[in-house]
Amino acid sequence: MNEYLRSKIKVLSFFLVVLVVYVHSYNLDLNLTAGNSDTGLSTLQNIRVLTFDSFFQEFVCNGIFRICSPLFFIISGYLFFVNLTGKPEDFKKKLTKRFKTLIIPYLFWSLWGIAVYFVLQTFPQSRAFFTRELLRNYSIHKLLNTLFLDPIPYQLWYVRDLAVFAVLSPLLYLIYKYARFWILPVCLFLWFYDFNFVIFRSQSFLFFTLGALISKRNEKLLKPESSRLVYIYSFLWIIVVLFKTRLVFLGNQSLFLISTLHRISILMGILTIHHLYDNMFKNADVAKSAAYKIVPFSFFVLTSHEPLITIIKKILFFIAGNGEVRSVIIFIVAPILTIPLCILAGNILKKHTPYFYGVITGWR
Repeated sequence: MNEYLRSKIKVLSFFLVVLVVYVHSYNLDLNLTAGNSDTGLSTLQNIRVLTFDSFFQEFVCNGIFRICSPLFFIISGYLFFVNLTGKPEDFKKKLTKRFKTLIIPYLFWSLWGIAVYFVLQTFPQSRAFFTRELLRNYSIHKLLNTLFLDPIPYQLWYVRDLAVFAVLSPLLYLIYKYARFWILPVCLFLWFYDFNFVIFRSQSFLFFTLGALISKRNEKLLKPESSRLVYIYSFLWIIVVLFKTRLVFLGNQSLFLISTLHRISILMGILTIHHLYDNMFKNADVAKSAAYKIVPFSFFVLTSHEPLITIIKKILFFIAGNGEVRSVIIFIVAPILTIPLCILAGNILKKHTPYFYGVITGWR
């Protein structure tokens, strides 16, 4: 892997984390006395009132910024398979490494989410923000389910799916080796119809597979290319997302079309971001820029921003009150407060407790 591609992966990873934080800044379904859930296509049918606030957040969170998870999985699939030869010792090394980089951080941050909520629920002043069942009343089964499968920091689903793919990697290697790119139409079909794999998402499988196939059979796609066509891609992408977003407010009768446009827009967005980065940074050494210093904190920001951002949103609404303008401002401001706080915390931990920081970030 050349230095340009290495820098591109790191910069895009941090950029995608910022998008994830903004997706989780969505507050149209935020209940001041309950937790916040991940937004997605399943929530579209619950939105009815068309306002600037609802359209703007829908356009951004369930539209433009929805490329973040797919691109993450493309990058992860590429990195996992790029140097894999298929030998048993290779899989052993990969699985050992993924235990440190995925499983241990997953368990830590899941426990961290439980601990934060438990502490907040012990104080009468903050307990009022929780109307769901208190953690102290959880059964052992529900507590274990929360720890391992349905963590309070819900962004960990990404880490969980990657861990599953790591375990399944010997089987996936054989599938990719013999099926080659013919597996992609199958994955696309499963994704478009939102097939439930139970242990991982169909979207994760499609884009992890795409990254794996690129790493082995089409590296020319990774070479930097500048083209004015990227501006046409960008324009068409935005138009599709705008049209899809408008349909969201027309009711359930448009749900299939919305779902189809949603997925098409993601594919268009991935193509656009890939070429847009090359247009902007093909001749730049981004690794030497001052801003590049925060790039290594991308995983820490990803894992630590929730439940922090939900807490910040609730505090801001509690102080400012409800209202359309306030909702838009809080949507924009919450990540601006959350991301620097996460980077600051990560920098302090890395400086004063480097071993602990390494453990909880998978030594990234």
